[in-house]
Amino acid sequence: MKTELRRRQPPSKSKKTSRRYDAKRVHQGIAIEATLKLGMNLILSVASITALIKLWPYQEIQQAKLAEVRRAVQDTEIRVDKLRGQLNRNFDPEQTQKLMQEQSYRVDPNQRRIFWMSQ
Repeated sequence: MKTELRRRQPPSKSKKTSRRYDAKRVHQGIAIEATLKLGMNLILSVASITALIKLWPYQEIQQAKLAEVRRAVQDTEIRVDKLRGQLNRNFDPEQTQKLMQEQSYRVDPNQRRIFWMSQ
């Protein structure tokens, strides 16, 4: 059997130009894709910023309402604490006599009234 060695021949000019043309098309495709991605990101960014600008007044109104509710909660907590203190005092067995004296005009029988007289 006869073995033939074939030498690799340099590509012809038509093949070189077709490869260059293919490479150019690939680069153009990548450039177009990158441009489209940047354009879409720009459109999405503008839409997001527009939505935030439109929602800003609503957010400020909600913050004002929240501050008002928090103030009301603080006032209510102060009132509840005061009422709890009164409730504990009203049900304290040691202060029953004192409470009865404060809430009525009766006086403890063991206690004497003092009348101040001017001279």
